[in-house]
Amino acid sequence: MKQPLKPPLYDYIQELAALLNLGQWKITISPLPPEDDALATCRVTSGQQLATIRIAQATIKADPEEQRATLLHELLHIHLWAIGEVVEHAFPALGTTAAGVLEAAHDLAAERAIDALALAIAPFFPLPPKQKVAP
Repeated sequence: MKQPLKPPLYDYIQELAALLNLGQWKITISPLPPEDDALATCRVTSGQQLATIRIAQATIKADPEEQRATLLHELLHIHLWAIGEVVEHAFPALGTTAAGVLEAAHDLAAERAIDALALAIAPFFPLPPKQKVAP
């Protein structure tokens, strides 16, 4: 019986996750592309140590350095997702306007921090293997 095909970059993502001390997490790769024009997205299921990554075709076709930085960025979201949950728990006490301002400020700050961290640590992580990309 044939094994089901693994999504592109699956093994590499698992390798990076282990190096980032995320080995206890189940990290799945969605067959769907990211909802927006992102290179990749990561969604964490609260309380389950489960994360789902969506990868754009542009990332699958990107050079290895860009793949590494993008996937490290998404995996770092897993480490920092709990901070976002704290922000969300404050929403009821803040009201709609203040909650919206806090959420937008948090999201921007988190993305900037994660981008900076991913780029800073990327040289210390292996590059992905060459991908076979369908035409």
